[in-house]
Amino acid sequence: MPTSESYTGRYHAGLNGVRVSDAKGDPVEDAVATIIGDSLSELLDEMDRHGMERESCVF
Repeated sequence: MPTSESYTGRYHAGLNGVRVSDAKGDPVEDAVATIIGDSLSELLDEMDRHGMERESCVF
């Protein structure tokens, strides 16, 4: 059984996308992080349409 991990997703203006990090704050770029980043990017696009600022979002 896989162990659970803790991830944080935050919009990163320099990347113009979501940066996913682990519990220590180190960047994560595995398959799970890619899925999380892609999903949160879609959510941020929807939030943009409703007038929210990307920079204020932390997941």
